Amino acid sequence: MKNRYFGDVHDYVKYSLLRHLGEIDGTTTAVCWMLTEDDGERGGQRTRYLLEPERWGSFEPPIFDFLRDQVLVRETRNVKAIEKSDILPNCRFYSRILTDDSAQRQRYFDRFLEFARGAGFVFFDPDNGVEIGSVRYGRKNSSKYIYWNEIGLAIRANHALLIYQHLPWQPRGPFVNRLAHRLLRFCRGSSVFSIRTGHVAFFVVPPRRGIGRFRANILDFGRTWEGMLTVSEHRRD
Repeated sequence: MKNRYFGDVHDYVKYSLLRHLGEIDGTTTAVCWMLTEDDGERGGQRTRYLLEPERWGSFEPPIFDFLRDQVLVRETRNVKAIEKSDILPNCRFYSRILTDDSAQRQRYFDRFLEFARGAGFVFFDPDNGVEIGSVRYGRKNSSKYIYWNEIGLAIRANHALLIYQHLPWQPRGPFVNRLAHRLLRFCRGSSVFSIRTGHVAFFVVPPRRGIGRFRANILDFGRTWEGMLTVSEHRRD
């Protein structure tokens, strides 16, 4: 995550999803922003939706109004704005900067897992998503990815997971299906949910117990955003 993306249309979906998950009784979420330094590239320009309240405002009115005020009125592009608000009351936020250095990264995740202790969900919000073979751990641009060993640490600490994934330039459906089934095998769960727009996806690895209430909550989220995203449940073959 980079601060320049704060308030774009994918953030709107993200905060809406976190809000819905927070409506499940007893569920708290530890948000690992995986904040990285600005690299000077362009991005974060997908904010025109804020100029169309008649089209976008009804999906999650409190979050839409909050982002509209922050981005258009206050000209704020920083996640501290959401941290200081009461928009996501069941979330706590881990805001340290993540670098490519492997030793720093290990300390970063050790501290995060301490911070997340007791939370039902952990949300990983990397710039790009789950690791790819061409970017090795500790090398240049590795801070843009969450690595499988870190996913494993969170699972072993008994956290359910929410993971952000930027969608590459290839057929979206097959890519999402492949990654969902890899998560299923890796986490040894019975179901993984994907929430997909045209450009990004969010993967939900629910807890092994009480999956029914999470399924109902996620399907309800899909109905709220009907026409704007696709919700799928992926089950073990």
